[in-house]
Amino acid sequence: MSKEIEMYKKTIILFLVIFLNGCVTKTPYQSIAYSGGYSSTTIDENIFKVSFKGNGFTSKERVEDFTLLRSAEITLQYGFKYFIIINNDSYSTLTAYQNNIYSKPSSTNMIKCFKRKPKLNTIIYNADFIKKSIKEKYNLHQKT
Repeated sequence: MSKEIEMYKKTIILFLVIFLNGCVTKTPYQSIAYSGGYSSTTIDENIFKVSFKGNGFTSKERVEDFTLLRSAEITLQYGFKYFIIINNDSYSTLTAYQNNIYSKPSSTNMIKCFKRKPKLNTIIYNADFIKKSIKEKYNLHQKT
């Protein structure tokens, strides 16, 4: 019986090591999951709400870049070439774990997309350029 208990303890410890090791990595560029990721909502035919949530090991810069990357991908996915950010909201939530405090950054862009470059007095993003630039910055494999 003691061998079974020892084996059980080792299995639990191994599980905890694997779990905690997975928790100490930055949030990857992925659809929303337990450790964070992107999500989006269609507001109108050319207006989208795009968000990215990081974990406690993800920098604010990375979260904002991934929100911008996802904004570019959504723009291209729906047949547009350019987008503007109508509204941006970036914030962090604090989480305490074993006497440590972790900041989990999040960012949301409300974007409006265009097929042709609009003549507006604001920053106009070229979706294809943004996508390539950010993927190169973070060495992400190109997806078709």
